[in-house]
Amino acid sequence: MTTRSWTPRQHPRLFFGPEDIADLRAKRKADQIASSAWQRVTRNIDESMALAMPQWSDRWEWDTGADNQKNLGSTAGDCYRAVACLGMSWLLDGEKPHARKATDLLMALCDFDFWTSTRFFGTDYRLPWRGTLETAGICHLAACGYDWLYDFMTEAERHRLRTCLLYKGILPLVQDWADPLTRLPLSTHILPWGNWWQNCIAPAGEATMALYQEHPLAERFARLCREGSDWFFRFEGASVPDMPEELLTGDVPGVWYPANFDSEGGYWEGLNYLDGVLWNSFLG
Repeated sequence: MTTRSWTPRQHPRLFFGPEDIADLRAKRKADQIASSAWQRVTRNIDESMALAMPQWSDRWEWDTGADNQKNLGSTAGDCYRAVACLGMSWLLDGEKPHARKATDLLMALCDFDFWTSTRFFGTDYRLPWRGTLETAGICHLAACGYDWLYDFMTEAERHRLRTCLLYKGILPLVQDWADPLTRLPLSTHILPWGNWWQNCIAPAGEATMALYQEHPLAERFARLCREGSDWFFRFEGASVPDMPEELLTGDVPGVWYPANFDSEGGYWEGLNYLDGVLWNSFLG
């Protein structure tokens, strides 16, 4: 295995380096699997180029409403699929129009005041949440976009994206979930007994790697996310403590939550929830 020495401004580096890009360029011509994968990417490019710029809404709903109002999580997913294929087109073939569209999508998300829908700021919860699954989704998207499009973006665009990634993505997730000094005093946040725990912490850890050695707190945030993830996988079970009602998010004091994983590796919330846990854990 080749040992890499990355400098702070060398990108991409999050999941692959420049030598991997060169290798993929060669493989997509000679390797059938790589060629087939690239064909799937190119089929999505036209749709991605036509994707409308995301617009903030004060009516974001976690589930799509009767009037087909899109939620912030699905908007993040649409933007990620677009930025992923357009960003890869830029890395492999230097397609500037594709990089421009991907960057514009990222800048549109930077226009949002928050990367968490307002329903979490007291509408549905008495104690506001700043970091949620939708925050984690945009955090993943922004981290990949920053890394892959780094050489295309202007320094002003880089500065804007990394600032938003830090203050609208990483910081809310780390402070609400991973940092024991600041995590929310809610039944869902004080112990790692739900998939939200790992699905919020792992993408924040992933994003710190996009900013590693470029922000003085990135290493600390990465350590907190690693410790939070470790606790999730070794959690042995606990009872819901006796807490004020406003701090119980659907839980009942005294209810026992089992270990997250049994001796054979089974996850207590089932395979559907395990899918997201493993995906985000791999990225983080």
